[in-house]
Amino acid sequence: MNTSRPGSWHPPWRWVFPTFWRAALTAVFLFGTQTAHADLEDRDWALYRTDFADVLLAGGDEQAAELIRDIALFRSIVSFLSGTPPFAGEPRRATFLVLEDGKDLQRLFATPAGINGFTRPSLAGDLMVVVRPRRASTFNTGNQVVFHEYVHQLLQMRSASRQPTWYAEGIADFLSTVSVQDGQVILGEAPAARRWSLLNETPMPLAEVLDVGSALALSAEDRNRFYARAWSLVHHLLLADDRVESRFAPRLTRYLQKFDAGEPSAAAFMATFGALAAQMDERLVRHLAQPRIVEYPLSTFEFSSRHETRSLTRVQRILKLAGFAREFDAQSAERLYRKALRLAPGNPAAIAGLAVALGHAGDFAGANALMASLDPTQGDPFVVQIETGRLGLLQCRAQPKDCRSSGVRDTTARAFAAALALRPDNVEAKTRHAQHLLLTERRAEAMPLLLAAHAAAPWSFDVVQSLGLAYMARGDLVRARLHLRKALGWAIDYPALRAELATLLDGIEALEARQRRLPLGGDIDESSAVQ
Repeated sequence: MNTSRPGSWHPPWRWVFPTFWRAALTAVFLFGTQTAHADLEDRDWALYRTDFADVLLAGGDEQAAELIRDIALFRSIVSFLSGTPPFAGEPRRATFLVLEDGKDLQRLFATPAGINGFTRPSLAGDLMVVVRPRRASTFNTGNQVVFHEYVHQLLQMRSASRQPTWYAEGIADFLSTVSVQDGQVILGEAPAARRWSLLNETPMPLAEVLDVGSALALSAEDRNRFYARAWSLVHHLLLADDRVESRFAPRLTRYLQKFDAGEPSAAAFMATFGALAAQMDERLVRHLAQPRIVEYPLSTFEFSSRHETRSLTRVQRILKLAGFAREFDAQSAERLYRKALRLAPGNPAAIAGLAVALGHAGDFAGANALMASLDPTQGDPFVVQIETGRLGLLQCRAQPKDCRSSGVRDTTARAFAAALALRPDNVEAKTRHAQHLLLTERRAEAMPLLLAAHAAAPWSFDVVQSLGLAYMARGDLVRARLHLRKALGWAIDYPALRAELATLLDGIEALEARQRRLPLGGDIDESSAVQ
């Protein structure tokens, strides 16, 4: 039996969590930074490997051991509260890159000032970048950014469902304030970074909160109000005194299902909660006057913080940081790869990585010259082949005509095929190969690869979007629309990408309208379905 204060409490969201997912970049805004250090890559980094995650940290073994224990306990708490099976043994790992200063984040990833963490789902493994000052070394004081981002990975990114931004951020804030005091796990405290807004700012109206697409698009003032309101709404739905009588748990489940199916957030919420929705602003004012706290004995949660430490050479840590930065800030990655090559001339991973970074920057001539200089007998053959494929895919997307005429298309296909031959179960190799095939006349070969990738990674935006394109190529417009609509919902923080997906969906509607006008047995020319 779960214990709470007062009375007993059965987590009402046990039936809700399986619908969670968050595909796009999700930023958390907290207060406080320290003075930036020069040469981030030259600090004393080490890799700490557990059964379920990798932690890359420059704070030393003692700080790493404390953080890993905290992460393992938090993981157990979330598993228990959500009613999900234990996470041990799952193939999907997380990587935590722990930085000591918000300015480190800006330098490495070109993020705006004020962001202290983000989560990025990836076919190569989920990445959580968090700012955790070295002085913050206990479960209670230093981990809200870490836990906030980990909620996205543990729950939302596993469900293969899209969810509204207010709930993604609100539930992450709600769980991230968990603390341990006197042998009790305590949940329900307001996040420190939201308290000022909760006490002093005019609350954002519920209708606006429900319809926020990207928190990154809000002004700083509205962003604070949004996060505070999202937390308070989640807190009320999960801990209100009348939550059982008001049937909040089943209503929330239905609302999330409707949103995942493509219904507008505010309309779905109003329809699901009915008269309660109109009362919600007033209810939140009353609820926040006496917010509820719940407690569990620490002995309820079993966890292991076993880990092994792997020292990294200077070149190894530079290459890791460059790989993390590459898709966010090509210039930062290029600088790091060139530094690695100065330390280790001819390093195959550095050469291949630099080539892909140049490709992200649009310098395909320089990138291809670097790839051509690689000795195929040196380094990890899989890494060389998949990096060659990644570069070719970038070029074929950016320069489709040159790709066909220069032989890049054939080189790319051979590279991905070789990577798959080396690692047949690698999801990224399957997905990237399929994405390249969709750009060619061999697009029909993409479907089996994507179906296999989807079975292994149903949460992946890349897989879902590519399946939509593959179904378009087949003329299966119903399945194409299903997958592309989901991808559209998962691309909240990427306006250009959302515009492209919206254009594709408009194209599907045009094809369907044309199909309805055709005589019985007529054919549709689908040559323009996939570009």
